[in-house]
Amino acid sequence: MSVENVLGVGGAAHGDLVLLAVGLALSIPIVLFGSGIIATVLDRAPGLIWLGALALIWTSADMILGDPAIDPHVTDHWAISAAVALALLGLVIGARALRHRAA
Repeated sequence: MSVENVLGVGGAAHGDLVLLAVGLALSIPIVLFGSGIIATVLDRAPGLIWLGALALIWTSADMILGDPAIDPHVTDHWAISAAVALALLGLVIGARALRHRAA
């Protein structure tokens, strides 16, 4: 189980040890079962990994552009996030294609 899940359950328990134990007892099987399903789906359709990469890139671009230090200077977060995400995904796909062709 990842550290952020444990920290999330611990924070939600607000110091209640029973609630912490119940939360961990419930979340660990959910994480294990869910990750098993995702691994099976990605084994059958490895192209979906690119969709996950796009989601991560888009989310990170939106988080960066939504930062209070940058927010006043950016007018449209969604459009810029989409452009950054698609550009980075294109660079990654291009680099991978070049590496594959060289091999």
